Amino acid sequence: MNSPAPQQRFDFLTWLRNSFLAGVAVVLPFVITIWVIWMVVTFIDNNVEPLVPNQLAFLKSFPGGGVL
Repeated sequence: MNSPAPQQRFDFLTWLRNSFLAGVAVVLPFVITIWVIWMVVTFIDNNVEPLVPNQLAFLKSFPGGGVL
């Protein structure tokens, strides 16, 4: 005869830990992608900004203007 499996009790801290880790696993790739894009645009912007003519100086007033 098979005996019924023992019921596991609900553990709030285990649920909270698992929910937190699942949230981190979902959000972290988006955060890393945005950070990498920001770093690349900033790097390009800093290297191109000295080449922008004075007539287009308004492009220097916001991040990524040198990329445009």
